[in-house]
Amino acid sequence: MKKLFLCIFLILMWSNIGITEEQNIIGSSWKITESDGDIKIIKFNKENKCTHANIKNYSGNEGKIYDNCEWSQNGNVIVFHTNNFFNIRTAIIDGSTMEGYFVSAYNGGVKGSFTGTKN
Repeated sequence: MKKLFLCIFLILMWSNIGITEEQNIIGSSWKITESDGDIKIIKFNKENKCTHANIKNYSGNEGKIYDNCEWSQNGNVIVFHTNNFFNIRTAIIDGSTMEGYFVSAYNGGVKGSFTGTKN
């Protein structure tokens, strides 16, 4: 049992080496592609505010720019939400990419995954 615990611990420590350095995302823009087909651009601004534009959106509103977004970051983990927590996304940043999950109150509750690339 101790060997199993030690092996798991070493694997976790070794796999975490590449993602321990925090990346400053202030001022960066990211193209987000969601598993439901939606595509948006998110810009992370100062004071944990962000703006977003729908490029492709199932519910419409393509091309509109919104400033109802807030974000927080802990290391390489980022959480950002729009429209007073109507949509919440959590991701891990790895260089110029991010990967995570979202939940939305839209249509009784929608959830899925997303990937992002830094512009």
